[in-house]
Amino acid sequence: MEPRAAIIQSGFDIAHMVFNAVVADLEDKTATYRIGNVPSVAAIFAHAIYGEDMMVGQANGAPMLLESGDWRERTGITIVSPGMTPEWLALKLNVGGLKQYGEAVFARTGAFLLSATAADFDRTVRSPMGQDITVGAFLNSFGLVHISEHAGEISALKGAQGLKGLPF
Repeated sequence: MEPRAAIIQSGFDIAHMVFNAVVADLEDKTATYRIGNVPSVAAIFAHAIYGEDMMVGQANGAPMLLESGDWRERTGITIVSPGMTPEWLALKLNVGGLKQYGEAVFARTGAFLLSATAADFDRTVRSPMGQDITVGAFLNSFGLVHISEHAGEISALKGAQGLKGLPF
């Protein structure tokens, strides 16, 4: 395994473990909860998984997993948007489908990291902030930060409902 991949994989392993633990007990009724202008738990959940799917697709030059099979129907993610637009926030999302999609996206991330070469990590991609950065930097920064940040948001929204946010 490419040494950078091993380091990044260890970060994703922890981030995925925490994210999965945070969403494990989510149900459709608690996932629609919102506070003011904060997106719903379901919208944040879908955005986080979608974002990783998009980043890994960009990193390995492949279409998003969402574009294959029946993921759109299973999750409720029927529009393409990297941001949580008003249309995105209005989606009727399926928590069970999102959990399955998340498992598939996380597995795809792991498979990419397992097979990635030094050349893959040195290739340049465009970041969400408009910068050209290497795939290694892209996944290590935007990928890991994104999924972890949204796990915290979901945890806080669960806590505001009287649920346990972080399960540890």
